[in-house]
Amino acid sequence: DPGRIFRMSLKFFHQWLYTAGQPKLEAKCNYDTKNKMVLLKIKQLQNDLFEFPLDIQIMFKSGKSQSQTLAITKKNQQFVIRLKEKPVKMILDPKTSLLFEGAVFKTN
Repeated sequence: DPGRIFRMSLKFFHQWLYTAGQPKLEAKCNYDTKNKMVLLKIKQLQNDLFEFPLDIQIMFKSGKSQSQTLAITKKNQQFVIRLKEKPVKMILDPKTSLLFEGAVFKTN
């Protein structure tokens, strides 16, 4: 829903201005070969909760990529993303629109 993403963007801007610190994210992904999906776990490591839309880009060996926007609304969240092939790389905020610290750890 574009309206929801817009409202989340405004809320994040307000949080970024008036809350000390910034989001610090840890993302872990696990690819399920049988079901062709990624289980992505995102954890906010800072003290305060930030709510924001997070764009991700998933890269494949074939050179193709898939983009998706996730609604980050909790300190710990899980997302299931269905894919047609095994990913080789995942990039958080590929267009660098947000101010945060983050890393993606591949668990398989």
